[in-house]
Amino acid sequence: MGKPNSFKDLIKPAPQVVAPKLTGSILKPGMTTEQFLAQKVKQKELERFCNNQRCPLCDAQLDGGVHPGEARLFCRANPEEYTCVFTPNMLEPVNSSIRISYDCNQYEVLHFRTQSGSYINSVFVIDLTMRVDLRHKFKKKMFDFEGSRLIIPKTTTETGLLSKLKTYIIFS
Repeated sequence: MGKPNSFKDLIKPAPQVVAPKLTGSILKPGMTTEQFLAQKVKQKELERFCNNQRCPLCDAQLDGGVHPGEARLFCRANPEEYTCVFTPNMLEPVNSSIRISYDCNQYEVLHFRTQSGSYINSVFVIDLTMRVDLRHKFKKKMFDFEGSRLIIPKTTTETGLLSKLKTYIIFS
């Protein structure tokens, strides 16, 4: 090779990377233009639907990612308070979770949609006096029941919540 003549010869220029030019729409392999446009229309409808959704606890706007197959949304005021997943052509979420915190306990209600259209509701209690990294490992399941979604208003006191949950336990 030989000796370099100057320091400029030691420094090699970075390779030039050129991105391909976009031609308006990016089609997946095997997808026709009509299928692509139909998918875009479905996604726009889902975006419009999701923009109208509100948190059932505090009535805040829901925010999150909207994709062609689903939308994963969360409460904008408190993202841990309410999360849900919507799919196209469904007015109710496929699954959702509600968390309400009190002084020493946090109550978590998980909703999972079944094939019949009802929901399986699971209620958990999380001890807030434990270390943060151990809380979800030792959360206690109170009960499961199948029926409509269990929505708890944020203004409910802990004793009011416990009496409501006892009623659900008795009649479920």
